[in-house]
Amino acid sequence: MTALHSPLARFIIVRLLYTVAVLLGVIVAVFFLMQIVPGDPVKIALGTRYTPESYAALRSASGLDQPLFTQLIHYIGNAATGDLGVSFRNNEPVTQMLMDRLPATIALAVAAILVALVIAIPFGTWAALREGRAADNTIRVVSQFGISVPDFWMGILLIALFSTSLGWLPSSGYRSLADGFVPWISHLVLPAITVGTASGAIMTRYIRSSVLESRGGASVHRFTEAALRGALDAGWTADDLLESLARFSATPVPQP
Repeated sequence: MTALHSPLARFIIVRLLYTVAVLLGVIVAVFFLMQIVPGDPVKIALGTRYTPESYAALRSASGLDQPLFTQLIHYIGNAATGDLGVSFRNNEPVTQMLMDRLPATIALAVAAILVALVIAIPFGTWAALREGRAADNTIRVVSQFGISVPDFWMGILLIALFSTSLGWLPSSGYRSLADGFVPWISHLVLPAITVGTASGAIMTRYIRSSVLESRGGASVHRFTEAALRGALDAGWTADDLLESLARFSATPVPQP
């Protein structure tokens, strides 16, 4: 059996096709939503520099004077090749603007995931091991609080405490790693905690449920093993065990 016929390869191919279909649907939906949004982007881009001549020239340069279907085809083709057009505000390629901000986005995403894991793994596991006790109840209440608090409100609280009151961390901005590790990490701490706290609260509940499920399965396995060992020690044969299981499975369950 070749690699392309394996279940894993088929699963990956199907997922990739689904991803392409979803992206195509999103592109088409965004395109038509932009057509029904009130306002003229060309007039907005020109602002006080608006004249009939400049308006017509910018519409022609942007391809907005072409039929709607032609605009859609060009839009999909350009997006597929990574050409997202030119920003009306900055007069720069949108793709280049995204690439310039990609390092900060990746750094924030990785840092937020680390914060979420540091929160979720120990607290979710501890809550499951202490099921029904004070530690479990406290962790569940705190995790619900973390889920309920909006990210922007959490960010405001952290800025007020660590930036305004204590002055330990900057309240805004970004420094690249090339500027030094300390400036880079100091600008990353508050955003990472803000984004990672809500994710960590959600993951805490998932980890707690997973650990409880694993413990429950292990307990059933240990109970079954102990019961079989006890029956065999008592002199039961394989036929006795099968007969007992048949009687147990045929017993009707009483309705409440």
